[in-house]
Amino acid sequence: MARLIEQYVDDTTPEFAVLSKVDTLKDYVKSYFTGTVAAGLAYLFMDREGYIWSDHFENVKGGNPKHSRKPDFVFSGPTAGVALMEAKGSRSGSIGTFDSTVLKGYSGQVEPHLGHVVGSQTAVRGYSIGSWMKSTTAAEFRIHHTAPSMPSPTPRTSIPVADMDANEVATDIQKNNFATAFGLAHSPVLANALRHGTDRSQPMEVVPFLRFRWLDQYWVTSPLISSTSWSEVSNVPFALLYSASAWPRLRPLIHSHLFAIHADVAKLALRTFLNDAVDTDRSPIPFPVMGSDVRDRARGLDREGIGGAVFADGLALISPGAAIDNLELVDWHRGNNEFS
Repeated sequence: MARLIEQYVDDTTPEFAVLSKVDTLKDYVKSYFTGTVAAGLAYLFMDREGYIWSDHFENVKGGNPKHSRKPDFVFSGPTAGVALMEAKGSRSGSIGTFDSTVLKGYSGQVEPHLGHVVGSQTAVRGYSIGSWMKSTTAAEFRIHHTAPSMPSPTPRTSIPVADMDANEVATDIQKNNFATAFGLAHSPVLANALRHGTDRSQPMEVVPFLRFRWLDQYWVTSPLISSTSWSEVSNVPFALLYSASAWPRLRPLIHSHLFAIHADVAKLALRTFLNDAVDTDRSPIPFPVMGSDVRDRARGLDREGIGGAVFADGLALISPGAAIDNLELVDWHRGNNEFS
């Protein structure tokens, strides 16, 4: 998606806008493009609202059984409760017509499920977030949402574990959130094991990672080069792809971004969810939340092309030019929940 979007988005002005040349795409690609960008913008909005973990509504299940229309996503946060979100996007029509579409998304897909259990928690808030991208100079949000019953938390602020209310953290949403994160930062195999559990007769006792330091923090990622980068490193001896010492030489050859997970968050997620015995529906886990210090620092560096983005749940997207060091190949061991 990054390779597609970067060709059609204005990245030189302060305002976000989609360029008119996107209309040259085939009709089905235009729909996919618009819907995906709108979902991404809606995710960033929910992040600013203080929500930390998320997943597709269908993966978490629940809601009003008498209502067939459903929202796109479910979110949770340690102080924000559980929220449902529908994302809408358009590059045509009038802003008034689009606003009506967004309102119908709230009333028809979100509101009927409020007050019902989603996963293991009751949905208390809902959002229908529309991204109107017809203008080539500045896109606009149109948002319909449940009236807040309490002040929203300060955006991108670290939340101490002691302040977390166990009744407000839905661990099934956390589980699916981290399944997606590890799918991006490691492998589909690990993502599937986190989401669905492992065979008790053949549990995942050891999981390999590449660990490194970035922004004075430790992160873990897949020990293998991503499939999108094989063309750049195809002439590198295969054995070197497993060598941490070779990574500084390989990294400049790789033009794609790198997904990684904060090492402390990764350990807690693996210990918690890579085990069928854990009752993930009833045992809220106080995961660390990435604070504004590391998040703002990553964003600031990225303006120079040497940073990336850090999300509140511990997932990071790191630019190819970022300065990373202390690389080493490590294994996570189920027995002691350590990397070694």
